[in-house]
Amino acid sequence: MSRDLDLHTLFGPLLHFLENREGFFRIHGLKGSSPAYLLSRILGRTRGPWVILTADEEKADRFRQELLFFLDPDQEVDVYPGWEVKPFERISPQVDAVGQRWKVRSRLLSDPGRLIVVAPLRAVLQRVPPRAIHAEQSLSLSPDLEFGREELIRRLQGMGYFRSSLVTEVGEFAVRGYLVDLFPPSTPAPVRIEFSGDTVDSVRLFDPESQRSSEALEEARVLPVKEVLLFPERFEEAARKLSARIAGEPPSKKDPAHQPLERMQQGIPFPGLEFYLPDFYPSLETFFDFLPPRATLFLEAQAELEEELGHFWEEAGEAWQNAFSRDELWPSPGELFLKTEEFQEWSRFYPRVSFPTLEVGEEGDRLRLETDSNERLRSELLSSKSEDGILRLLAQRIRSGRDKGMATILACFSLRSAQRLAEMLEKHDLAVQILEKPFSAWTPEDSQNWDVTLLLGNLPRGFVFPRAGLALITESELFGEKRLRKRPAVSVKDHALAAFSDLQVDDFVVHTEHGIGVYRGLWKLKLGNEEHDFLLLEYQDGDKLYLPVYRLNLLQKYVGGGDGGPRLDKLGGTSWENAKRKVKKSLRELAEELIQLYATRSVVKGHAFSTPDQFLKEFEASFEYEETPDQMQAIEDVQ
Repeated sequence: MSRDLDLHTLFGPLLHFLENREGFFRIHGLKGSSPAYLLSRILGRTRGPWVILTADEEKADRFRQELLFFLDPDQEVDVYPGWEVKPFERISPQVDAVGQRWKVRSRLLSDPGRLIVVAPLRAVLQRVPPRAIHAEQSLSLSPDLEFGREELIRRLQGMGYFRSSLVTEVGEFAVRGYLVDLFPPSTPAPVRIEFSGDTVDSVRLFDPESQRSSEALEEARVLPVKEVLLFPERFEEAARKLSARIAGEPPSKKDPAHQPLERMQQGIPFPGLEFYLPDFYPSLETFFDFLPPRATLFLEAQAELEEELGHFWEEAGEAWQNAFSRDELWPSPGELFLKTEEFQEWSRFYPRVSFPTLEVGEEGDRLRLETDSNERLRSELLSSKSEDGILRLLAQRIRSGRDKGMATILACFSLRSAQRLAEMLEKHDLAVQILEKPFSAWTPEDSQNWDVTLLLGNLPRGFVFPRAGLALITESELFGEKRLRKRPAVSVKDHALAAFSDLQVDDFVVHTEHGIGVYRGLWKLKLGNEEHDFLLLEYQDGDKLYLPVYRLNLLQKYVGGGDGGPRLDKLGGTSWENAKRKVKKSLRELAEELIQLYATRSVVKGHAFSTPDQFLKEFEASFEYEETPDQMQAIEDVQ
């Protein structure tokens, strides 16, 4: 009940506006991540979907990250990405971005209730295939469904999927007899469809690294991964429209336009095809056509949005004029993108809440909430550095906030960094607790007997909100930005040579069961009525082994010294087993030596290093990169 009273006290005018759902509402004074915090507090009091518009992709990703920190872990937040390609460039957008766009639009049509979408402005300016096309091309596969394998292959190719030997990325599919693997944008992992005749026998997720099937699904929804559908009838329609446009132009412009026309007539995709989008459909619609009437728009930094809108149209117009001067016949910018007045008209259909950085304009109701950002905090800490380190000023501010009834929360990247920061703060006589719970589960009562509460989570920036009794500070605001390391998994494509990028004909290879052989190329062999891809491996005495491409995890490229090649093993022989046996024996001997070494080290007196002081811990915390597990283990062993 108290939290409801707090909501009405803090955000009463906003809640009233959202209940009436009319017009425009401005909230002034929100800094840092406080807009995301505000939205997390009122989520349960309003109906969805919500659309948060930002000026660019980077701001959209940051706002999404902030929402994920504040919201319940079960609440999804989707980014609706743009093409991230400059207008009228001969470059096609990334498959995963286009697939995500189809996924968001499909969710808006089917189940928009609790959907939260963060979208950069350029993404919503792009016109899109109509809703009727979404209904036609949304394919659901479930066990016992009567649906032929060949029809699925045809549909996947038309929806923009790329046929490959192994499926590891969104937009790929592979065919192996009665199995069809594919990776649609709507599932968390690739999907394996098993057929029995013209009936779907099973639908399962599978691991893209091991290629092993896992969880069975009741249904898998398959969505396109190209804005331009690649079915023959679509190419025919596009070719007719482009041909008519060419016919109306002077002869000088006809030659440069003939190359894309010929490719359309032949049904061949080419880079930049998406900018012919109006030619592929009878008409296009907008992102706003997919929003239900109960949707709400939130505008982050309205002045930046208006500036970006003008900049985009200046860029699009200039790009189209340059292309036209080169005698290229693209559709006009107005056919591809929402004009300024169209965007403004569409947005007025929905209640709009703005977080302006400046107090300008007269339209709509207003609410002022006094917050402050932490953007100057690190420089202030560094300038006040003393023999106690850089956190003395922070400790003073925490005590001052506590005396005013404010709870201080520090967001840390990991448990290790939280433990390190807790030790540093305790040196300043602060009562510190670490809670391994999400922010959505935290209550002010959790921090009642503590000066500081440390929570785990990746939050880019914090804020100070006196009326809410909350000061939220992030680890990066204290010690600088962390560059989170991407730890790439050893994928089948990289480790098992699935892409064949490092494997050449006549290279030596090692098969885990048959030993060293020579790779003689990729062969297509027919088994029954099906054609499959095989790697041909040659062994001693000319023996041959045909390895299916989906068994590439059994193969590695041979790496050895010397100018001469290795000795080939014989299929069915004992040389490879003998070699593996010798290696195992050597490993056992090495393990025994290591055990002996560590036993000796355990009884020999070593050198004890001094206990890490405040300055060393600050140095560790300000390390630019997130430590790897091996680095952390080495640090702990030395200390």
